[in-house]
Amino acid sequence: MFGDQRATLVLAVLSDKDLRCICEALAPIASSVLLPKIRSERAAAPEELANVLANIAPPLSCSITPSVDEALTLARAKPNLILITGSLHFAGEVLAHLRGRTRRLRRMRTDQRHAEVTNLGQLSALYLRVNQSRSGK
Repeated sequence: MFGDQRATLVLAVLSDKDLRCICEALAPIASSVLLPKIRSERAAAPEELANVLANIAPPLSCSITPSVDEALTLARAKPNLILITGSLHFAGEVLAHLRGRTRRLRRMRTDQRHAEVTNLGQLSALYLRVNQSRSGK
């Protein structure tokens, strides 16, 4: 996907998913991982994800952030490509943040947040937008 280049991952996953399997799949392409606290009550705690990653890839740098905004700010400060990944709830929250709609998102029900991301094309566009804004394009 990135050739030999590793990415800065911004990761949030729902707690009912196989966290170990997800982390095992992502660790080989990560230079570091940012784990934001997200608004979904179903989200795995960032501390839990950090523990799973520490067991799988001990040298991998993981940082817990209090918000998506802080995670994206830290990711943009790194020289690597940025890969935002995890649950659709998380992708919806990131899209809303990038679109400047965080206030509206706070008022939305969980099922409405889930509907924010409707297809993988939007996720690809999100990845491109984050990297373009990072590079000043």
